[in-house]
Amino acid sequence: MELTTRSPFSTPFKTSVNSQFEMPVSTVRDAMERLSELVEQARIEPKVRRPTKPTRASKQRRLEGKQQRGQIKRTRGAVKDFD
Repeated sequence: MELTTRSPFSTPFKTSVNSQFEMPVSTVRDAMERLSELVEQARIEPKVRRPTKPTRASKQRRLEGKQQRGQIKRTRGAVKDFD
């Protein structure tokens, strides 16, 4: 089946409707390979992320460290001038 169409430059030319859907075999093969890769990637389920919570001991260590640093800063005094 052929249709007569006009180009943007008003020059009539003939195209085949069936030729619009024909592709080289290598192009179809490449497209099928890409599709199969996408399907394989989609089949893999992502790992479920479980939110972690600090243990009671780690919280205690962190607070003790903060208290020690605070104690050090409190013991530092103002600089005294001995003139």
